[in-house]
Amino acid sequence: MNGENGMSLKSLLSGLSLGLAAAVAWAGGVLEIEHPWVRESPPNASMMAGYLTLVNETDRPLVLVGASSPQFERVEFHRSRVEGGMARMTRERELVVAPGKALRLAPGGRHLMLVKPKRALRAGDRVELTLRDAEGRSWQVVLPVRRQAPGMGAGHDDHGHAH
Repeated sequence: MNGENGMSLKSLLSGLSLGLAAAVAWAGGVLEIEHPWVRESPPNASMMAGYLTLVNETDRPLVLVGASSPQFERVEFHRSRVEGGMARMTRERELVVAPGKALRLAPGGRHLMLVKPKRALRAGDRVELTLRDAEGRSWQVVLPVRRQAPGMGAGHDDHGHAH
């Protein structure tokens, strides 16, 4: 494009770039997201599980109150545990990460319950996810879909992390 419309588009794109950079800087130094992944499920599964480690880089508790993904109807925080010899899974309204500490979401414990995938996801696919905290901040993370936990097979890459 050229002329006045071209300048307007260029100005708009420049402004959007600056806004995105500011948003990333605002979120930086608060939450580190490590080792994200989603367990592959059968093609007709109505739920999948996502895992990652949340590292609070601040001196205050970080309270995550929600998550969403365009690839699922909804995302919930869940916790699996054994009580009285019976395995139980309960929904948690929030995840609290203590100051300077890490909270690991892993098989057999806390996890992201990914409800009603919009299409079947196979190993090698990626899940786009947004986490939100009680202060209104959000973080985007990409979770690779895997057949098994990172570190469980040859040719794995469990050292990646996202912000």
